[in-house]
This record gives sequence, C-alpha cells and structure tokens, in this order.
Amino acid sequence: RLLSLDPDDLAAWDLLTEADRSVEVFEEVVGRYPTSAKYWKKYAEWEIASGRYDLALQVFHRCVFHVLNVDLWKLYVLFMVTWRP
Repeated sequence: RLLSLDPDDLAAWDLLTEADRSVEVFEEVVGRYPTSAKYWKKYAEWEIASGRYDLALQVFHRCVFHVLNVDLWKLYVLFMVTWRP
C-alpha cells in the first residue's frame, strides 16, 4: 500500500477510498482524519449507494454534529428526507 510509506499522504487516501471502498478503509481514514468532511461524506455516500441506509444513518450520527460542513449537511438533509430508514 502507498500508505505504508506515508500514512499522512492525503492523495494516497483519496486513491484508496476510490479504489478499495470498504468499511475497513473508511474507518481507518475517518479515524485518522475525524474532522474531514470529505471522507465522512464519501463514507455516507458509499453506504447509501450500497443500500445500507441504517449504516449510513450511523455514519451521519457519528459526524454531522462534529464536522460542520455545508456539503455534508446537505447530504444529511437529503438523506433524512429521501432515504431515512
């Protein structure tokens, strides 16, 4: 993995979250960058696209009140109106 060389390489994390979308990868990246709206949003979008709405809601509950970002909140509101389990 590219990240074994430099775990703070954001470009490598971006590539990894696109190439290997998994709970393990997303948990690792949000654990390393807990205030990054970009990674939380990607994580929630992946859960929604996979049809795991209950897990998407859990992702939102973990981040939406701690990560103040307009795009993340827009996705959260859309989720609550459209897909809420």
